[in-house]
Amino acid sequence: MPKRKTSFVSSEEAKRRRSTRHSEQSSDDEEEAEPSSSNDNSVAVAQTNSRSAECGILEGVTLRNFMCHSDLSFTFGPNVNFVTGRNGSGKSAVLTAVVVGLGGKANVTNRGSSTKGFIKDGKQCAELKIKLRNKGDDAFKPNLYGDTITVERRINRDGASSYKLRAKSGDVVSTKREELGNMMEQFNIQVDNPISILNQETSKNFLFSKNPGDKYKFFLKATQLEQMRLAYSDADESRRVATSLLKEKVQTLPDIEKEVSEWEKKYKAVKSLDNLREKIDKLKHECAWAQVAEVEQELEPLQKALEAEVVRLPRFTAKVDECCGNIKKEETKVQELIAELTSVSEHAKVIDPEIQTAKSELETAKKTVRNHQVKQNENERHVEQLRRDKQTIFSRLEEIKSNVQADRETDSREREERIKKLMEEEEVLKAQLLTTMHDLEQYKGAVNKAKEEQMKCRREEQMLQEQLSRIKKDVRDLSGSKTDRYRIFGHWVPRLVEDVRKAFEKNRFHQQPRGPIGACIDLLDQKWALGVERCIGGLSNAWCVTDHHDALELERIMAAVVPHNQRKPTILTSTFKQAVYDVSHYKAKTTKFPSVLNMLAVKDPVVANFLIDLRGIESVILISDNTEARRVMQFELPSNCYEAFTICGDQVYGGRTFRYYSCPKNQKAKYLKKNVEEEIKNLEIEVQSLETQQRQITRGLKDVEHTFRQNQQLKSRTDTQVMKIQEAIRKKQYEITELRDIEEEDPVDIQTLEEEITSLDAQLLKKKDEQKCELDLLTAARSSHEDANAKYRELALQLENIRENLMPKKAELAEAEQQTAVFYEHKKHYAKKLQDHQNKLKDMEKRVEEHRNFVESYVRKAEVICERVRTRRPAKAVDLEIIQCEKRLKEKEFTLVALYHLVDIFIVIFSQFTY
Repeated sequence: MPKRKTSFVSSEEAKRRRSTRHSEQSSDDEEEAEPSSSNDNSVAVAQTNSRSAECGILEGVTLRNFMCHSDLSFTFGPNVNFVTGRNGSGKSAVLTAVVVGLGGKANVTNRGSSTKGFIKDGKQCAELKIKLRNKGDDAFKPNLYGDTITVERRINRDGASSYKLRAKSGDVVSTKREELGNMMEQFNIQVDNPISILNQETSKNFLFSKNPGDKYKFFLKATQLEQMRLAYSDADESRRVATSLLKEKVQTLPDIEKEVSEWEKKYKAVKSLDNLREKIDKLKHECAWAQVAEVEQELEPLQKALEAEVVRLPRFTAKVDECCGNIKKEETKVQELIAELTSVSEHAKVIDPEIQTAKSELETAKKTVRNHQVKQNENERHVEQLRRDKQTIFSRLEEIKSNVQADRETDSREREERIKKLMEEEEVLKAQLLTTMHDLEQYKGAVNKAKEEQMKCRREEQMLQEQLSRIKKDVRDLSGSKTDRYRIFGHWVPRLVEDVRKAFEKNRFHQQPRGPIGACIDLLDQKWALGVERCIGGLSNAWCVTDHHDALELERIMAAVVPHNQRKPTILTSTFKQAVYDVSHYKAKTTKFPSVLNMLAVKDPVVANFLIDLRGIESVILISDNTEARRVMQFELPSNCYEAFTICGDQVYGGRTFRYYSCPKNQKAKYLKKNVEEEIKNLEIEVQSLETQQRQITRGLKDVEHTFRQNQQLKSRTDTQVMKIQEAIRKKQYEITELRDIEEEDPVDIQTLEEEITSLDAQLLKKKDEQKCELDLLTAARSSHEDANAKYRELALQLENIRENLMPKKAELAEAEQQTAVFYEHKKHYAKKLQDHQNKLKDMEKRVEEHRNFVESYVRKAEVICERVRTRRPAKAVDLEIIQCEKRLKEKEFTLVALYHLVDIFIVIFSQFTY
């Protein structure tokens, strides 16, 4: 609205009237809104043009627990704004909030008789925020408020209310109702003027009322003639009060004459200056003890500072003890891991001889099977040979009987040719055996190599599957974090945050817990995301509470929310401080490299203090180049700096214990990344790459398995072929031996041949019995071979599982040793802080003792003058008063005669005025 100026009421008189009316009316429910003045009988209407107004424009409204709204905010546009909604949805409540928020009374809104009736049911207070534009030449105190003014009004259930006027920066400029009235007058905002704000009841009365008197009242109120009438009434009342006061003063004139007489006596009493001298003496005593009070006041902050530092001492001691406990815990964990690794190694050592023994037993069983197989084959050959011999003798017997006998020379020649042929076949079989044995060795090597490649591919496939699952989980968490930043810490973390917030609203916590810590911090430069996250480590998921009660309450909430297969976040307990620690004496002394504390944008001082206490981020620096980090931390270590991180996440410990720990390959920042879309895109590309690798490894595994089966089949076939060739060689050798053992026999008679046939039948029966026994032994040997083979495979698989289980244990041991080293650094850090604090305490105690002696010397000097005098004034003020009193004493001593003369003159003049 444009500003309207008055021409008949001065600003001082208007302020006097407002203060008079404000003091006379009741402030139980609300405060009266100030009417703005007008210089004519018409309402000023803002001209419609393309340029928006510069001051007094409503830019936003915020309602909390007001009427039907729990929490509602409006941001208005620069021109006409419409608020629409169903009946009972709270449209009129917004208009009522504007009237009440700008100081209007409840009865002006026609919505109630008291402002406390606007508080939502079940709530203790309501809050209103009205944001007004403050620009242009008519701006209200622009140097203080800036371009916008926010008016806040709080209404309590007991009927009391308060105001706050905030500048654009959010700072409170004033809390006085008069300041709001001045601003409303400056902007010419009239919340009780129906032309400015027309509520439903007033519009109904205006439209439906047939009484001309009501319309005339509306006219008076709209044109401010009613306000002018009230102003004239106030002026007339002031005139009557002044007239009455004048009459009362005339009546009290005799009393004034009596008072003048009394003052004449007092002037005469000035002759005695003892009171003034006594006052000077008292002031001197007070000055002495005022000096004592000043030095005592100087002692008090020193004592308070000493007490505060003494109170902080147990915290440093507790930190050192906590670090010792963590070191002991990690060392115990290291010992346990070493014991587990030793136990597993011992188990592997125990299994290794068993495997060798099982392998030896398997070879022995294999040889036994082969020996029994050879014997069985020999028995079969012997039986077959006996049958052939029997058949030969029987044929000879038939020849003899038929008087047919072959030519011996022909038989001998045929035998020799047969032996030669068999020897040639034996040589061919031996050459074939050597070739086949060579092939068998190659197939054995190929089988072992394929088995190793198969196990390697399976391990790679398992590692890729685990990595793929982890990255897919990160993608899901990052996708969820686009709508909820807590989702990146786990799918259950948003529910945990909401339950903690609800519990705090129900006053189950002394102070609201902070967490996860990673969600409470931001980076000033995103390139340091990996290094800072490596520095903070597991603290990103931790929660902070102020005391043990809050820690137990948070643990109960976590037990109900955190899944059983998930690790619960760490709960850190320490008293909350509302200001960040002063680390100027402990931060790393370097301007070339930023510290982790400088790189973090932490709005909550509680979170910053926890990171300072637990991680010492003020003394950890960030260095871009790895080579430069090595050089700086090893040879140019800055003061108060003990650790550094590089841009790729490598960790460097400086000083005499210089160590360098590289960041795991392919590790990326998870919690501090702000460009979520790019990170999701990179992870999806990585997932595609890993899936491609997985498919390649799967195909390679199938190829290796196929090659393994082929080589295994070829090995088995070749092994069988070797046995067949060896059997054929033995047969050839046996036939050669049999042919060479044949001698030229003399013709025998029929009886001898019949006896030989009988002997051969006996031998054949005996060989069959031996063959049956050997077959039983062969069956038992094959069963033993299968058992030994199964035992060997079981032990080999067990040993392979033990070797696979050793890898995560070794990684866990390395991590535990690294954590132990970190805790040792923490202990060293806090021990140094504890020593510095103890030295500081000694210095403070020394200064306090010196100042106490100084105070005692002042007290002894003051006690010589007089007893202790209580005073709150500074010694300079008392000394100045002494000088003034002494000056007055001298003046009174010299001007006593002149004073008497003046009194006489006053009496003469006053007597003349009386007559």
